[in-house]
Amino acid sequence: MSQQTKQIAIMKAIGGKASQIFWMYVVLIMFFGLGALAISVPLANNAAKTIGDGMAAWLNFFPATYRG
Repeated sequence: MSQQTKQIAIMKAIGGKASQIFWMYVVLIMFFGLGALAISVPLANNAAKTIGDGMAAWLNFFPATYRG
C-alpha cells in the first residue's frame, strides 16, 4: 500500500473519505482472495487425487471410488 500513496492522496484530494478508501481496499483484497481460492481448490483436489491414486497403486491398494 505504500506504493499507492499518490493514488490515495489524489482520492482524498477529490473528496474521498478514509472509510471509503479503506472499504475499497477491503473489497479488492476479498476479490483477489476469492479468485485465488477459486483457482486453488480445484487444483489441490486434482493434485490430491493424483497423488493418492499413485500411492495406492504403488502400495498395491485399490480404493473404492468416492461418490459424493
